[in-house]
Amino acid sequence: MARVALVVIGFVSVPLIYVGSYLWLADNAGPLEIRAGGRCLPRQYHHGGRVAEFVFWPVHYVDRHVRPSHWGDNS
Repeated sequence: MARVALVVIGFVSVPLIYVGSYLWLADNAGPLEIRAGGRCLPRQYHHGGRVAEFVFWPVHYVDRHVRPSHWGDNS
């Protein structure tokens, strides 16, 4: 029974840590960064840069649709 409890805690804690890390790092008001093609985009994470963009893209996609006003999306 203790083994089942540990497995359940593991399955619950991993997504909580992932989403919690995203919310801690996500930043819609960061300084602008210039990307290829001359586009200026706001930095989306406090730390992690491209790695954070890659790791958190699924939750970021959901966040942009759940909280569009937070990200300045008018659509």
